[in-house]
Amino acid sequence: MIRASTALTAHVGLLVGLLGWWLHAPARAESQPPTSTAPRYQVDPFWPENLPNNWMLGHVEGIVVDQQDHVWVLHHSSTMDHPHAHSPKFVDHSDMGLAQDPPISECCIPAPEVIEFDASGKVVQAWGGHGHTPDWPEAVHGFWVDKQKNVWITGNHAPDRHALKFSSDGKKVLLKIGEFIGDGGRAEKVEPDNQNTALLGGPTGITVDDEAQEVYIADGNVNKRIVVYDSQTGAFKRGWGAYGIALSEIDNKKNSSHKYDPTVPAKQFKVETVRIANDGLVYVSDKGSARVQVFTKAGKFIKEFFVARETLSGPGTTLGMTFSRDPQQKYLLVSDGSNNTVRIFDRDRGVQVSTVGRQGRNAGQFDTPLPVAVDSRGSLYVGEVKYNNRLQRFVLEK
Repeated sequence: MIRASTALTAHVGLLVGLLGWWLHAPARAESQPPTSTAPRYQVDPFWPENLPNNWMLGHVEGIVVDQQDHVWVLHHSSTMDHPHAHSPKFVDHSDMGLAQDPPISECCIPAPEVIEFDASGKVVQAWGGHGHTPDWPEAVHGFWVDKQKNVWITGNHAPDRHALKFSSDGKKVLLKIGEFIGDGGRAEKVEPDNQNTALLGGPTGITVDDEAQEVYIADGNVNKRIVVYDSQTGAFKRGWGAYGIALSEIDNKKNSSHKYDPTVPAKQFKVETVRIANDGLVYVSDKGSARVQVFTKAGKFIKEFFVARETLSGPGTTLGMTFSRDPQQKYLLVSDGSNNTVRIFDRDRGVQVSTVGRQGRNAGQFDTPLPVAVDSRGSLYVGEVKYNNRLQRFVLEK
C-alpha cells in the first residue's frame, strides 16, 4: 500500500511538472512561425559538373539565372595564390600548384572570373579576370546579367570606383560608369563622397530594370547609397540613402567608424545588394544594420525589417537576396553570412518562415553564403565566399 501511494505520488508529480513546463514554455519566435507553404529544399550534390581545365573557384561573389535557366557566376580569384593576385592570399599555394612558376603539382589554376553554366551544370563559356580589360575591378563583387545578356560587373575594393557593362561573350565593354582609380585608390587614401555621382565607391551590388532602361547600384563599401543611372548612356538619374534621404543628407564618415548597435536602427546604411521585385518595389540589404529596407523606384522609403538583429559577428546577416519565382514573388530569400544560413521571408509581412542549411563543410551546409538566385523551376543557387569557395544547387522537395 505504501509502495502504490509512493508511485502514485511520483506520477502525479511528474504530470504536474510537465503541465507547469507546458504552461511556461517559451512561445515560438514570431519571426519563425510554422508554415506548410514555405518552400523546402534539398541539396543536389551532383551540380554543377566538375570544372574543366583544372579550374578552381575562388570566392563566389555573384549568381544570376537568365531566361534560359543558364546560371551565370562571378567569382573573385584574387583571393587565390596565383601570379596575378592583388589581394591578400587566403588559399594555400598547394591548392594552386599548377599556377606556380614552376608548377608544383598537377592542379589547379583559377577559373576565369565569369562562368556561364547551362541548366545541367556544364560550362558554356568562361572569360574575364585581371588583365581582361585595363580597368577590370581589383575585387569583383556586384554582378548582373540583363535580358539582353549583357553582363554587369562592379568591384568592392577602394580602387573600384566604377561599374562595367560587357557583351555576353566579354569581348566588348559597352559602358563604363565611374572610373577605376588603380593603386592610387588605396583604402587609407579614399574618402567617401556620397554627393559625387561621377565616381562610385566600392559598389557592392547591381541590378538592371530592363523596361525602364535603368541600372541600380548599391554603392556600399566606400559610400552608403543607392544610385540609379541610364543603362544605355550611363547618365545619372537619381539616388538616395537609408530611409530615402537625399544624397545631400548622407554623411561622409567612413563606414568603419560606425559601430553596430542592435538596439538602435542606424540613420545611414552600408548597402550590399539591391533587387527589384515584379511589383516595382526596390529591396536593399543593409549589412551594416542587419536589415532590409524597401523603397519605391523613386527612392521613397516604404518599410524595413530586421534579420537576426542580435548577431554581432561579421560579415552580416543580410548579404545576398533573391525572390521566389511564383508570379507574386511571395518569398524573399536572404543569405545570412554571419550565421551561415539562407533565411526565407514572407515578402509582404517581412516575417521569417523557414531557413536553408547551417554552418558546415558538407553538401547543403555553408561557410559565408553570399549570392543567391532562383531558376524557373524554383531551384535555389547559393555561392560561398570563405573557405568552402563553392557553388551549390538546392532543389524543391516534392
